[in-house]
Amino acid sequence: MIPGSALLKKRVVTLTIYFMAGLILSDNGYAQIQYNMERGGSAEDRKKLEEQILTAVKYAATDVDSALRLLEEARSHGLFINDSDAVASAWLHTAFLYIYKGQHEKAKVILDRTRHYCLRKTRSLPLSLHWYKTAGNMYTIRGAHDSAFICHINGLELSRKRGYTEGEISFNLDIAANWISNRQFDKALPHIKKAEGLAITGNMRSYLATAYINYALAYNGLGNTAGLLLYTNKILALPGSDKRVKRQALVLAGVHAQTQGNYTEAVRYGLEAVKLGDTGNPTNLLDPYYILCASYYRLGDLARAAAYGGQALKILERDEYIGYANADLFKSMASVYQELKDYPNAFLCMSHYARLSDSLHLAARNNAVDKIEARYRLAEKDRLLLQQQAKVRNRDTWIAITMAIVCITVLISVLLYRNARKKVYILRQQKEIDRLKAMAAGEEKERSRLARELHDGVGGLLSAAVMNLDSIGDRHALLPEDPAFARMGALVYEISNEVRNIAHNLSPDILRFHDLPEAVELFCANIQEGTGISIEVVATGDFKTLGADLVLSSYRIIQELLQNIMKHAGATEVLVQLQRSRSLLSITVEDNGTGYDEADKPRGIGLNNIRSRVKSHYCKISINSIVGKGTSVYIEFDLEKEQKHPV
Repeated sequence: MIPGSALLKKRVVTLTIYFMAGLILSDNGYAQIQYNMERGGSAEDRKKLEEQILTAVKYAATDVDSALRLLEEARSHGLFINDSDAVASAWLHTAFLYIYKGQHEKAKVILDRTRHYCLRKTRSLPLSLHWYKTAGNMYTIRGAHDSAFICHINGLELSRKRGYTEGEISFNLDIAANWISNRQFDKALPHIKKAEGLAITGNMRSYLATAYINYALAYNGLGNTAGLLLYTNKILALPGSDKRVKRQALVLAGVHAQTQGNYTEAVRYGLEAVKLGDTGNPTNLLDPYYILCASYYRLGDLARAAAYGGQALKILERDEYIGYANADLFKSMASVYQELKDYPNAFLCMSHYARLSDSLHLAARNNAVDKIEARYRLAEKDRLLLQQQAKVRNRDTWIAITMAIVCITVLISVLLYRNARKKVYILRQQKEIDRLKAMAAGEEKERSRLARELHDGVGGLLSAAVMNLDSIGDRHALLPEDPAFARMGALVYEISNEVRNIAHNLSPDILRFHDLPEAVELFCANIQEGTGISIEVVATGDFKTLGADLVLSSYRIIQELLQNIMKHAGATEVLVQLQRSRSLLSITVEDNGTGYDEADKPRGIGLNNIRSRVKSHYCKISINSIVGKGTSVYIEFDLEKEQKHPV
């Protein structure tokens, strides 16, 4: 069976490389740049030579052989007048035409011979860019993507350094075409966008057709049919588009119709593309014929599928330069002939497919050919067998089928039941997490309220009391010397500070101005100053993008752990480690305190608060303690689940 739009998509990606090659041959880019480095002859001779090369480039889009002859004459003329740059330019255009014809070995020989001359540091910019572009496109078409990227990226960097905008546009489009050919469609989009922006800004709208075609192919490869349709319509709306651009747009519209299963509409686009006629190169009709072949096949019209597929095969026979890129066409026609019971032609097409496919898949291709041959022979045997036999009924076969159906039904039922139970469990777990998060949010709200009451109410009164005591001491000179008065003043001041600290701990405003590691370091500094415990804080990773709820819970957990250490552990040294990766946040708190027996786990309010906060997140906790050596607490948050199910 023809695999529908997937196979057509693969063919369109490959053929578009040739389409863009045609655009390059006819644009005003490298062909019209003057080469002024090593030029001999008179000005009139040089002008005549330039016109000869430009004429060849114009012919290239419609008559490749005539263009090659003109370029050969241009090389001879250039050698005669000793114009080295013009000779190199003519050779590069010749190499490009050999690539366009599929004669890659000839092109490679030319590129190897001209490499040193074109890429010398003293060489002119256009000649270097021309070499990079030609070599890169050859490697792209041959599937040597690494080598193509090296050439295109070198050309792009050289264009940027020299401020050559047109070179930037062209090489960005080449890199995008390479990514598309390599099936990495998402990586092509930034380069297309860059080229489109430069083309619009620099008023070089001749490149927009190529950019839109690349967009359409990339979105098609990503399965984004809306993007494919959008840029197909943009191509059709471009003013002054030539037949090749319109034909390519109709091909893309046909691809979109096929992806939607609208094969009748795909046939309409294919016929419109065929009506545009041949612009001098029969291979321009390959894509329309292929769409018609695949669409008619899907519509069940095997005769027309075979007719249009046959037209495509005739083109391949005439123009062998593009044959290697059409292995899938032979595979599709093998399917058509197989449906028509034309097994000899099916076998022949599959043999062509095997010959044209990549050598790395030799075993798979040979297997495919063997299958076609086996089916052909089996069909002959079946025909003879059907003549000798009437109806063959096998009771055991029906029993086996029935048992298989029963087993499959039971298996599906078991899987559905287990899946339903799993969904119920996940739903319950999510509800419990939501409940705990709501409870934690309520607690934080109440903490904030109490903090405001302490800070604004009690804190204000204590501040007033301190001020009054200071005022009394100022009015009565002997009072400050009274020890009782001094102790009372110090006690009121200490109470005021303690109330302020409690208020800050209840509502940590520090998190509004600092990220998690900074807030923890400040909290630990206060503890160290008040208790003398040595606390080291180590943090790695980016904590600035964590959610506020997760930061607050992490801060509270660390507070509880440190307060437990101060109250119960008798530790002199504490290590707090914070580590953030893309999908995990881990907290480790270790002390060298007294520790406790694992069999006699403590059940204080502090640990219960920690476990409650852990349950309100996608989190796990591990506590290890050794008597006399200290305790280690490890907590790990799953950030991916936290992002999917925020509070």
